[in-house]
Amino acid sequence: MPDLFPNGLERVLQETGWPIIAHNRYWSSKNVYAKQNGGPFNFVIGNGGYIKRVFSAKGNHIFTEYDEYNQSIALPQDGDFWKHLFHEATKWGLEVYEQDWLDVQYLPMRFTSRHIYCTVFSCPVSQIFRANSEKNFELIILIFLCSVTHRDFYAARNWLIEMGKGAEDAGVWVKYCMSPSRHVLQSAQITSVNSARVSGDYLLSRVSSL
Repeated sequence: MPDLFPNGLERVLQETGWPIIAHNRYWSSKNVYAKQNGGPFNFVIGNGGYIKRVFSAKGNHIFTEYDEYNQSIALPQDGDFWKHLFHEATKWGLEVYEQDWLDVQYLPMRFTSRHIYCTVFSCPVSQIFRANSEKNFELIILIFLCSVTHRDFYAARNWLIEMGKGAEDAGVWVKYCMSPSRHVLQSAQITSVNSARVSGDYLLSRVSSL
């Protein structure tokens, strides 16, 4: 980001002394770390997209929009990657790493006979309609072909354990976001994870009662 930080984040740290919290969704299939792109680390690559369904305030379907397989996702499967990432990031002041979109990277469903991943709000749709009775509601289903976490029994666990170990070695705290309960349970073995949010974005503002 040379336009925003022409002297690098290290200079920001030197001038302000502020610690930095980094937010990450998922890794792009085009990331420079993956061996598939000439990097040194092991990643599993998949493609995906989304389905957006728009409903009226009363729950009537208005239209559906598809954008299948125009996005991409990569899942790290390499402990050395996390060691490298966090070691380099602490040089410019990283103290907390937030891993977001955990549900998108894991939750399975069936779609045209392939394993894909979706995320929806973790409460009844009828409650969402009642909570926002004057506006249309968009239900967005994100789809990612990253089925390694269901083909390989240890893939998801390795991903989280290796992330946590790399963070611990570097003295970085990890926060989970949009995490299913399985991720929270797994974090019991990961000392660097200190907090998690298990709902979709802005859930409390959309739902009147939980």
